[in-house]
Amino acid sequence: MKRLFGILLLVLLLISCNHAGRQVKSVAPQTLNSDQARITLYLDTLDKSGVDLSFRLLSVELKGSSAWQVLNLEKTRVNRRAAEKSQLLLGVAPLQVDVYTRLRLTVSEVKKGGVELLPDGAERELELILTAPLVLTPESSHCLFIEWHGLASPLVNGDFFATFVARPQRRPQVTDLVTVLCRNLATVYQISPDKNRVIAALGLPQKVGEIAFDSRRRRFYAVVTADRTLLKYDAVTNRLLDSMAMPQAVAPKSLVLSLDGRYAYISDTPANRVIKIDVESGFIERETGKHLRPGRLFYFPGNTGDLLAVLAPSESAVYLLDAESLKTRFILPVNGRPAGIARVKKYLYVSDYSSDKVALYSLENGRLIALIRVGRAPLDLLADSNRVYASVSMESFLALLMPPQVTPTRRIRCRFRPESLAISRNWRKIYVAGRDAAAVAVIDLQAGTGLGVIPLPGHPDQIILWEPF
Repeated sequence: MKRLFGILLLVLLLISCNHAGRQVKSVAPQTLNSDQARITLYLDTLDKSGVDLSFRLLSVELKGSSAWQVLNLEKTRVNRRAAEKSQLLLGVAPLQVDVYTRLRLTVSEVKKGGVELLPDGAERELELILTAPLVLTPESSHCLFIEWHGLASPLVNGDFFATFVARPQRRPQVTDLVTVLCRNLATVYQISPDKNRVIAALGLPQKVGEIAFDSRRRRFYAVVTADRTLLKYDAVTNRLLDSMAMPQAVAPKSLVLSLDGRYAYISDTPANRVIKIDVESGFIERETGKHLRPGRLFYFPGNTGDLLAVLAPSESAVYLLDAESLKTRFILPVNGRPAGIARVKKYLYVSDYSSDKVALYSLENGRLIALIRVGRAPLDLLADSNRVYASVSMESFLALLMPPQVTPTRRIRCRFRPESLAISRNWRKIYVAGRDAAAVAVIDLQAGTGLGVIPLPGHPDQIILWEPF
């Protein structure tokens, strides 16, 4: 009996792993050569087919200026019905710098309703002309989309291959973007919140710390630890506008912008300080004293001046600084390791990663009001109106807090253990990065129900929303 139970358990585990499949499998860190770019390949379905069609994708090649180049991807089974539910990630791979105009797929085991449409063991090549040239520059990152149109269902002339289109990424035309940083791929992926699909990628230098958006000026920033630089991009065109060098003694990581986008605040943990940079001139305006051991940074508007919150996990404290002068206003003691912070009116919430609690403080005097039990290892906190969402990183749910209540109002289930969070206020959705998943989960903000999972080729380290004013 015990042996039978063990066999059943093993089968269930295998089914569970197979169900997760390539949707959540992260790739190892990839370093590009100076003559390579990174390609992420997705399959999108257009319209509903209503027919059970599938095939096995054996290989993908791209035609450059002279020869065909093979993308080093895993073989995978593609099912039309499954692909209609969510975007299908086919893989990510380096490719030689060139201008590519054609794509070739090699497939086998083409089936309709389980019936083989090709002779046993036969393979077929499908060659497509890209809708626009794919121009790859050194160490860049791009998405390439294979679109499977709904006319595939009638099998026109017995050949459903005629309904595939190959399209390189286009400049995002939407006004709202969900931007996800995958550090191991040195890439940010841009997601359209209306359809919850990846629409583009942008390559960054290796060892990026954090990213930030200036919605007012439509700029995008990234701090690069290795080169000690702050990169400034046009958020509409993804064009690099400026590379601001910092002193050699600075080891930057965390990044946050002032609300007007004029200043960038960057943590320098080895030197135990935070520096304030004018993003137009690149000059360091101010820096804190050397006693912070700073971690993550947060910026809050205040009635008597804006606040910069500095998490100091090694000191079990949170520093609230005047954003203009960087002088300390309050020091909030935390029992363990502060990991996230959020503000709702006169209240401030701080998560303690080393416990199961979120601390509630008064922003008026820094007084501790209550310790709220939410679940094991709360990590990120995010405020929306009079609500605060806490990612309970060792369990598969978000805790909903509503001030001044000192107990969680609700638990919102997740597909995986959550880490970082972002809220689209325009589309009323929560985006959740998983602790062990190469994917982003989408949750309806009002109903608290899951809307699906967006697969990524790497672990999502940071999620931010660009919603222009």
